Amino acid sequence: MTAPKYALKPVSLSAFTLNPGLTRRSAFARGAELLTLAALGTAAARSIRTVRAADAPSGPFGAPFGASSAKPRIGVFCFTWAGSGGEVASEMKRLNPSVTVTRIERAKPYPEEYTPTTEEAKREKAAAEFPELRPMPVSPKDFDVVVIGHPVWGGNLPRPLFTFLREHAEEFRGRRVLHYAMHGGSGLGDTDEDMRALLPGVPFRGVAFYGWGGLRDRDAVGIWMKQEGLL
Repeated sequence: MTAPKYALKPVSLSAFTLNPGLTRRSAFARGAELLTLAALGTAAARSIRTVRAADAPSGPFGAPFGASSAKPRIGVFCFTWAGSGGEVASEMKRLNPSVTVTRIERAKPYPEEYTPTTEEAKREKAAAEFPELRPMPVSPKDFDVVVIGHPVWGGNLPRPLFTFLREHAEEFRGRRVLHYAMHGGSGLGDTDEDMRALLPGVPFRGVAFYGWGGLRDRDAVGIWMKQEGLL
């Protein structure tokens, strides 16, 4: 089967998704720093798991939402540092105005500069921390479909996602769960494994969008949403 438009091949090591408009230096000047962050986790040249047209939601996911006249309540919970994950959430909202977008934020913000942020991320990961989050006006229990957006940091979920998933683990049961990863060449990395560990017994599906320097292909978001019955 021909892979969908957003199925991407690994081209480099995993790193922060970077948006030059939100940082003080050009993303293309940070090659050495990418290697530093990539060293946080396992090798990032993992095969990218993609959502294909033949994989229509079935079994534990139930019938495709597009097959019913009832519109599901869709909640997108997005953690982003450089902004590319937020671009995906905004595109989802543009394509389907009924989508509710909520940002996951660390109570103590990460530094604005890239290198200090990588150092803080390394420290959190080594200590297996669950950083405190800012309160949110809604939670997964308020939706039928929960979409989690995040970057891939050192091959894994950022530690704030560990906090979010652990605190709301029971609320994901009985809901359809999707997640999208913003990456610089790793695809999903080990984020599926992190999700399984934090949400045991909860089925989910993941997709990877290339986010080096910002979201490169907005059409890929619409293709994915159509395949998942979110439009």
